[in-house]
Amino acid sequence: MDKNKSIMMMGTNWLVIIMLFFFGFAPVCSAALSWQESASLIGKSLYSNLDVNSQKVMQMAGLAIDQHNNRVNGNLKLVQVLSCKDVFHTRTLGSSVFDLVMLVKDKHNKTNKYLVRVYQKRSRDKQLIHQTIVKFELIERF
Repeated sequence: MDKNKSIMMMGTNWLVIIMLFFFGFAPVCSAALSWQESASLIGKSLYSNLDVNSQKVMQMAGLAIDQHNNRVNGNLKLVQVLSCKDVFHTRTLGSSVFDLVMLVKDKHNKTNKYLVRVYQKRSRDKQLIHQTIVKFELIERF
């Protein structure tokens, strides 16, 4: 009976060790990776450049400016999209994260450069369901 008990205890110990690894050690390791490195293990693409003159990018930039103006009661106007990168994209969830660098005029007619991170959720037929600004950060004043 003692032999069966020790075998059962040994199996339980291994189970505890395996659970500690997956629930204790693995999250610590993934936290050490940047979110981009972690995302590359899950998502489709990292940092693919999009055409800044495309209708999709211009629509995304316009919606981002409108959302920001509504949030802060601002009056920013889009001048030009300098770059747009598809930072993270999943086909299964239909979601994407984009980084846009834009030139924007403020209410004093001064042009500034902004970095805008946009999260988009799309339906299976590629229709835009939801767009949210994650970050709207001033990079440079002119």
